[in-house]
Amino acid sequence: IVLRRESLRDGATEALQLRTYAAMVDDYRFVGDWDAAEAVLAEGLGLWPRSGLMLSLGAELAIDRGDLDQAQAWLSLVDHYSSRIRRTRHAQLRIALADGDAEGVDEIAQALLRAERGNVLAMAALAHSLCDRGEPEEAMLLLQSAEVSRRGDASLMVAEARARALTGDPSGARALLKFVLARHPLDRDARVLEATWKTDPSEP
Repeated sequence: IVLRRESLRDGATEALQLRTYAAMVDDYRFVGDWDAAEAVLAEGLGLWPRSGLMLSLGAELAIDRGDLDQAQAWLSLVDHYSSRIRRTRHAQLRIALADGDAEGVDEIAQALLRAERGNVLAMAALAHSLCDRGEPEEAMLLLQSAEVSRRGDASLMVAEARARALTGDPSGARALLKFVLARHPLDRDARVLEATWKTDPSEP
């Protein structure tokens, strides 16, 4: 964070400043410091009140906190003041997945993949959606495909852990989830899956 703030004092262009603020918000999100993330977001919105990036980050922060209604409100501001960007689509995808909207997940994920082949969040969401629809084998095939180029991503590994559990590999699923949590102890998806497995006797 200190280094990012230093970069803001070196005559950075407005575009670079905007990306730096977004990166600082993400830094705080990564360590689970939502209050600090929201403070930086508010600072960024003070400079760019109609920025699609800042407004989309507001939606993602709301999703992190589990407030989907607030996230939708942020997305409404994007539609009112700005235009949808990739971060907006990411927030929409997470909401569709949380709502169990399989058609919405497919539509948004495919749009993301057309723009960016191998988009990690899109691939992970499609895998989760297939699991929700009772097709974990298809999810495994997707996750093992050549399209998934970043195998070390936590989102993909969490999706794979879930698919492994549903295809009859509970030990492999637990080992993979343990691996993710050891490296990303605050990862929201990993924590949710861990809690699900603790409370649902049908899970590994």
